[in-house]
Amino acid sequence: MLMSQFLQSRKTVRSYKTKAIRTEGMIEIRRILDEENEKMRAYGAELLFLEDGEDVVRLLEGKGGYSGVMIESPSYIALNIKEEKEEAYIYGAYYLEDLTTKLYDLNLGSCWVSLGGVPAELKRNIHVEPGSVEYLLAIGYPVAQLGIGEIPFSSRLGVEEIVRDKEGKGLTMDELAQRGLDDLFYYVRFAPSAYNNQPWRFVVEDGRVILLIQDYKDKVTLVDAGIMIYYFEKMLAGTGIVSKFTVHVEDKGADKMIGTIAI
Repeated sequence: MLMSQFLQSRKTVRSYKTKAIRTEGMIEIRRILDEENEKMRAYGAELLFLEDGEDVVRLLEGKGGYSGVMIESPSYIALNIKEEKEEAYIYGAYYLEDLTTKLYDLNLGSCWVSLGGVPAELKRNIHVEPGSVEYLLAIGYPVAQLGIGEIPFSSRLGVEEIVRDKEGKGLTMDELAQRGLDDLFYYVRFAPSAYNNQPWRFVVEDGRVILLIQDYKDKVTLVDAGIMIYYFEKMLAGTGIVSKFTVHVEDKGADKMIGTIAI
């Protein structure tokens, strides 16, 4: 599936079949995790495979998930922050979201589960090694459809609301088309964010794009930024431009700059 189609139809899966992931799937997940962790090491984060989902549910029922209701799945992937720094959250989210696209190819659904309200001593029972498990990814075979739903047009901000020029003027689709960026910004709007807050804002300058976060809310917003960076880079590559964000977090007035990317 093209990344643009995946983004439009991406939907979290909250109901899973009780059957365990097949052996060949387990082997492939472990292989993927080895690859992702090799890349994540420099940023102070890692992904852990929690194969026995029942143990996780027993531990977190009433404390994790949505309003204390745990998302039950056969297995989980844990995002462990080994170093308390901004890059760990940004790139931890980046590579965990990369994993979701690869799980899709294995016919597995997924759902992010925040552990922000879970006491630290309880989170240490999930993983005893150094670090702190801040998010789980519930994974398994969906009960119904594999994360595919109707395209949520009405729930998304318009391009002109999130993309502006260096003078602060919102850019229209026609103006972005003149730069060859219309499809890119049209589709990245569908990237997921906590509570669908869509906090990303972009400034288009000559030769680069600046990613900003509006109404910065610490860790959860850094995670939103990491997910956006992942999809932005993938969509940009689809236009023939292979480029990576340079992450440099700093305050920019009411916004927080996350980084820049050459276009």
